[in-house]
Amino acid sequence: MSAKGGGMKVRELYAGFRESFVEIAEATDALHAEVWSHEGDPLLHLWFEDLARFLNSRMDTSDFDAKISGVFKFFDGHWGTGSAEVRACIDNSFVENLFWQVPPTRAKPIWHIMPPRLQDLYVEFHGKPPNIS
Repeated sequence: MSAKGGGMKVRELYAGFRESFVEIAEATDALHAEVWSHEGDPLLHLWFEDLARFLNSRMDTSDFDAKISGVFKFFDGHWGTGSAEVRACIDNSFVENLFWQVPPTRAKPIWHIMPPRLQDLYVEFHGKPPNIS
Protein backbone atom coordinates (compact mmCIF):
# COMPACT_ATOMS: atom_id res chain seq x y z
CA MET A 1 0.00 0.00 0.00
CA SER A 2 3.02 2.31 0.06
CA ALA A 3 3.30 4.99 -2.55
CA LYS A 4 5.97 4.52 -5.14
CA GLY A 5 9.38 5.75 -4.04
CA GLY A 6 8.37 7.65 -0.92
CA GLY A 7 6.91 5.26 1.61
CA MET A 8 3.47 5.50 3.12
CA LYS A 9 1.57 8.76 2.70
CA VAL A 10 -0.55 10.60 5.30
CA ARG A 11 -3.80 9.56 3.58
CA GLU A 12 -2.73 5.89 3.92
CA LEU A 13 -1.78 6.43 7.56
CA TYR A 14 -5.22 7.94 8.16
CA ALA A 15 -7.00 5.07 6.40
CA GLY A 16 -4.94 2.47 8.30
CA PHE A 17 -5.66 4.15 11.60
CA ARG A 18 -9.41 4.27 10.89
CA GLU A 19 -9.37 0.56 10.04
CA SER A 20 -7.40 -0.38 13.17
CA PHE A 21 -9.14 1.91 15.68
CA VAL A 22 -12.73 2.38 14.52
CA GLU A 23 -14.19 3.67 17.80
CA ILE A 24 -11.33 6.11 18.45
CA ALA A 25 -11.49 7.35 14.84
CA GLU A 26 -15.23 7.99 15.11
CA ALA A 27 -14.80 9.87 18.39
CA THR A 28 -12.02 11.92 16.78
CA ASP A 29 -14.29 12.65 13.80
CA ALA A 30 -16.86 14.12 16.19
CA LEU A 31 -14.24 16.28 17.92
CA HIS A 32 -12.81 17.35 14.55
CA ALA A 33 -16.27 18.33 13.27
CA GLU A 34 -16.81 20.57 16.33
CA VAL A 35 -13.78 22.67 15.41
CA TRP A 36 -13.45 22.44 11.64
CA SER A 37 -16.32 22.91 9.22
CA HIS A 38 -14.93 21.32 6.11
CA GLU A 39 -16.96 19.50 3.50
CA GLY A 40 -15.60 16.20 2.25
CA ASP A 41 -12.24 14.91 3.40
CA PRO A 42 -11.01 16.01 6.81
CA LEU A 43 -7.96 18.24 7.06
CA LEU A 44 -5.66 15.31 7.81
CA HIS A 45 -2.89 16.98 9.80
CA LEU A 46 -5.49 18.79 11.89
CA TRP A 47 -7.40 15.52 12.31
CA PHE A 48 -4.29 13.95 13.87
CA GLU A 49 -4.03 16.95 16.23
CA ASP A 50 -7.63 16.29 17.22
CA LEU A 51 -6.76 12.64 17.76
CA ALA A 52 -4.12 13.73 20.28
CA ARG A 53 -6.71 16.01 21.93
CA PHE A 54 -9.15 13.11 22.16
CA LEU A 55 -6.51 10.83 23.71
CA ASN A 56 -5.58 13.57 26.19
CA SER A 57 -9.20 13.72 27.29
CA ARG A 58 -9.22 9.97 27.87
CA MET A 59 -5.90 9.74 29.73
CA ASP A 60 -7.83 10.13 32.96
CA THR A 61 -9.64 6.86 32.31
CA SER A 62 -7.52 3.92 33.45
CA ASP A 63 -9.43 1.39 31.36
CA PHE A 64 -8.36 3.32 28.25
CA ASP A 65 -4.60 2.76 28.80
CA ALA A 66 -4.47 -0.40 26.68
CA LYS A 67 -6.15 1.40 23.77
CA ILE A 68 -3.71 4.32 24.03
CA SER A 69 -0.84 1.83 24.10
CA GLY A 70 -2.15 0.29 20.88
CA VAL A 71 -2.35 3.72 19.26
CA PHE A 72 1.24 4.45 20.27
CA LYS A 73 2.40 1.12 18.83
CA PHE A 74 0.55 1.90 15.59
CA PHE A 75 2.36 5.23 15.16
CA ASP A 76 5.71 3.88 16.28
CA GLY A 77 5.42 1.05 13.75
CA HIS A 78 4.45 3.39 10.92
CA TRP A 79 7.25 5.87 11.62
CA GLY A 80 9.79 3.71 9.77
CA THR A 81 7.56 2.91 6.79
CA GLY A 82 6.27 6.40 6.25
CA SER A 83 7.37 9.16 3.97
CA ALA A 84 8.88 12.36 5.35
CA GLU A 85 5.33 13.75 5.25
CA VAL A 86 4.07 10.90 7.47
CA ARG A 87 6.93 11.31 9.93
CA ALA A 88 6.22 15.06 10.12
CA CYS A 89 2.52 14.36 10.69
CA ILE A 90 3.24 11.87 13.47
CA ASP A 91 5.74 14.24 15.08
CA ASN A 92 4.12 17.66 14.60
CA SER A 93 0.42 16.87 14.53
CA PHE A 94 0.20 13.93 16.90
CA VAL A 95 3.10 13.63 19.36
CA GLU A 96 3.61 17.37 19.99
CA ASN A 97 -0.03 17.70 21.04
CA LEU A 98 -0.08 14.86 23.55
CA PHE A 99 -0.27 15.44 27.32
CA TRP A 100 -1.70 18.97 26.96
CA GLN A 101 -3.35 19.82 30.31
CA VAL A 102 -3.20 16.19 31.47
CA PRO A 103 -2.66 15.96 35.25
CA PRO A 104 0.70 14.47 36.27
CA THR A 105 -0.99 11.55 38.02
CA ARG A 106 -2.50 10.43 34.68
CA ALA A 107 0.37 11.53 32.42
CA LYS A 108 2.89 9.38 34.28
CA PRO A 109 1.44 5.92 33.47
CA ILE A 110 0.76 6.95 29.86
CA TRP A 111 4.28 8.33 29.42
CA HIS A 112 5.69 5.01 30.62
CA ILE A 113 3.79 3.03 27.96
CA MET A 114 4.81 5.42 25.17
CA PRO A 115 7.50 3.90 22.90
CA PRO A 116 10.97 5.47 23.27
CA ARG A 117 10.98 6.83 19.71
CA LEU A 118 7.77 8.77 20.37
CA GLN A 119 9.07 9.93 23.75
CA ASP A 120 12.18 11.24 21.99
CA LEU A 121 10.06 13.19 19.50
CA TYR A 122 8.07 14.70 22.37
CA VAL A 123 11.20 15.73 24.28
CA GLU A 124 12.86 17.11 21.12
CA PHE A 125 9.93 19.50 20.68
CA HIS A 126 9.06 20.37 24.28
CA GLY A 127 12.57 20.20 25.71
CA LYS A 128 11.46 17.85 28.49
CA PRO A 129 8.99 15.07 29.23
CA PRO A 130 5.47 16.00 30.30
CA ASN A 131 4.99 16.89 33.96
CA ILE A 132 4.77 13.44 35.57
CA SER A 133 5.79 14.21 39.16
